[in-house]
Amino acid sequence: MRRTIALSVVLWALIAPSVPATEPTLLSPTDASVAGLSDEQIFGIDRHGVPLASGTVTMPDASPSLPFMMSTDDSPVETRGWECVPGVIRDDGVEIFRLEVRLTTPVQAVTLTGVSGALIAPDSTPLELRDDGQGEDVTANDGVFTTGPFRYNTAAPLPTYYLNDPSSPAGVNIIAVGQVAIEETSGATTRFLIHPSVGIVDSALPAPSINTLSDDVQISQNLINVRTATRATQAYLRGTGGNLSGLTTTIYARLPDVIDMFLFFSTYKIERVPYAEPENFFAGSHTSVQVNFTGTGQPMFDNSAAYGSAGTLSGMNVLDAYDRGALSVTAVHEMLHQWAAYLNSAIGLTDGTGHFLARSSVGSLVGGQQWLDNGDGTFTLNCEEGRNAAHAASPLDRYLMGLIEGNDVPTLHVYDPTSPPPLLRCGEIIDDIVRTVTVKYIQEFHGPRWPGPATAKRDFRLAFVAESHNRWLTTTEMTYYDTLARHFAAAVPPESPDPYVSINWAPITRFFGEGTSWRTEIIRYHDTDQDGDVDLSDFEVFQTCFNGPNRPPRATNCDRVDEDQDGDVDQTDFAGFLACFNGPNRPPKCAP
Repeated sequence: MRRTIALSVVLWALIAPSVPATEPTLLSPTDASVAGLSDEQIFGIDRHGVPLASGTVTMPDASPSLPFMMSTDDSPVETRGWECVPGVIRDDGVEIFRLEVRLTTPVQAVTLTGVSGALIAPDSTPLELRDDGQGEDVTANDGVFTTGPFRYNTAAPLPTYYLNDPSSPAGVNIIAVGQVAIEETSGATTRFLIHPSVGIVDSALPAPSINTLSDDVQISQNLINVRTATRATQAYLRGTGGNLSGLTTTIYARLPDVIDMFLFFSTYKIERVPYAEPENFFAGSHTSVQVNFTGTGQPMFDNSAAYGSAGTLSGMNVLDAYDRGALSVTAVHEMLHQWAAYLNSAIGLTDGTGHFLARSSVGSLVGGQQWLDNGDGTFTLNCEEGRNAAHAASPLDRYLMGLIEGNDVPTLHVYDPTSPPPLLRCGEIIDDIVRTVTVKYIQEFHGPRWPGPATAKRDFRLAFVAESHNRWLTTTEMTYYDTLARHFAAAVPPESPDPYVSINWAPITRFFGEGTSWRTEIIRYHDTDQDGDVDLSDFEVFQTCFNGPNRPPRATNCDRVDEDQDGDVDQTDFAGFLACFNGPNRPPKCAP
């Protein structure tokens, strides 16, 4: 059954002050007809007016051979896509990109209109995209329609911060290229749900050092670039396949097993046809790789070996292209799905899609809003904290992560489902409560959260990965994504307020609180204590592991010195150690 997105979602961009009105709305309310998406799956509206939906489902995907699928239709899925090549340029007016639109069925014509004033186009609009091997088009009649070159218009000032938000990184931004129109063989005109965008880097922003590790992996300080022929990240988001284990095993063949969570950037775009298919609205999706805790409603399991990890990897998050996925609200929403919201629906706080009920007081990025207690049995609904944006993880989130005790979570409530949705009741008194839930009631279903605050994991290492299709990312692209990755775990000055996680790219280092730490530096082999150098302390670890060829290491946890991943620590690995050794408080000679 196809139904229209709730009125609260259509009005979200008008109500929420965190959405910058920097681009025209490209999606009208009448276009927002989506099948199979609950209100709880939709956690906001992007700056183009398109709903942001989460593709995470209630039960984690415990098998990498079974990609996430929303559709049960076994027929082939028609897709179309676009990519800017390269996807990021400097604002110097010199670097150029071309726009490619990939089609899988014959069409009469493809054109681009509404080109941003921040770009210099090759000609006046409308621009015809060609598939004849001429101009910027690489190969004739391959279904890839191309126009360009485009360059940045130096007369257009680059905003100081990403998405004009001071909590976001300086020196990088994103702009809409224009609107693509496809003239079908029938004469009808069709379009994309999300039109092309391109990243922009300030000419003064220094590029990171980049190291090539293999034919398909290059790294900078905070980014892994994997070159593939599969378009796995977008295929996974759209439910058309996308084996993420192929990406992770490629990475683990070159880097140590120290990653708790992956976050995958998409550098290109795929959509199902027609453009209003529900999977096209997914801005992110989470996969739990292992669950080594209880009390959250999830079964315990460990599928890390299938992804190339020996037990460290816990989850993966796939983010949509450009400012659909590279938003704090998208990334943190999906990360929270490692722990929330899998409570039994009989408890009355979840909807069966892995999200808390919109009309609940949970106040989490994965559902509900914050309710302010008036002390007389009523509450005031605060739309500033909850599923669309928040300064901090909700108490229930932190309990499910094992960071706080159950008695630190306030009693939770749900109001009448026949009443208007939360975003139409901002600042109103809530007195129509129909359900009350305590943590004790949750524990009666699932038991107490174990491990609890004394021993729960608090230190997390994230790895940002940008998958590129049949090419390396350029130095400018690596600069763009490395900047985003580094800023995500940046320290916030003590005198600064907590960053607002919203339609921006704010640091998360205060969001979870409770002594948690988050790091995004890519760890290479031989820095065994992760202090950023390879020195004598690391050599001591190497010595304890060394046992010669074709024999197991003499100690455990030797994966960081077994550089060739052949199961032993021998002279070959020692040669790698010497190539990295550079003494204390200096970057390794082999590191980016």
